[in-house]
Amino acid sequence: MHPTRNPRYLAWIRTLPCLVCGRTTGIEAAHTGPHGIAQKSSDRSAVPLCRTHHRTGRDSYHKLGPRAFERHHRLDLHEVVSHLNERPAIRIECGSFVARYRDEDHVLGSLQIGLLSAVRQILTMKREDLSWRDCQPAVSDYLRDIFCSRRCRVCVVGAYADAGRRGGPRSVAMSASRRYHRSRGAQ
Repeated sequence: MHPTRNPRYLAWIRTLPCLVCGRTTGIEAAHTGPHGIAQKSSDRSAVPLCRTHHRTGRDSYHKLGPRAFERHHRLDLHEVVSHLNERPAIRIECGSFVARYRDEDHVLGSLQIGLLSAVRQILTMKREDLSWRDCQPAVSDYLRDIFCSRRCRVCVVGAYADAGRRGGPRSVAMSASRRYHRSRGAQ
């Protein structure tokens, strides 16, 4: 079974700013979903990334891999993808077009404006909604990833004090944890 292809969706993704830096030029649709060997994932799993954050930079998606990319940039790609794929719904209520998008109702106008105008209005609202850029994992998830299994104070302090060192906060926390627990005689 081949993944879903949608060139129009990818074209729309390329009109959005980069998820990481906000750049609006050189945007590429980065496929982030599950895939087979030598296959792309579904186009519906694509997120907008500039060339640097997608392929060429030191902290790019392809250099770091999905999990490290999410951790490094403090993103939740699954949440971003689901936000981008969220579809508005239009209904008629009391002689007006009413759209539901992101759990909010929006009155688009009376029936005289026509369905096409109502659809254009809600799609414009969706296009201008950049709240998908704020999809970050909960702080507790991030902290759980960088602390050792013992959750000791030394590991927490080490992770924050040395987060700028090469290797990132997780390796710093783990090495601080090992040193601390070895000095105490723990395995």
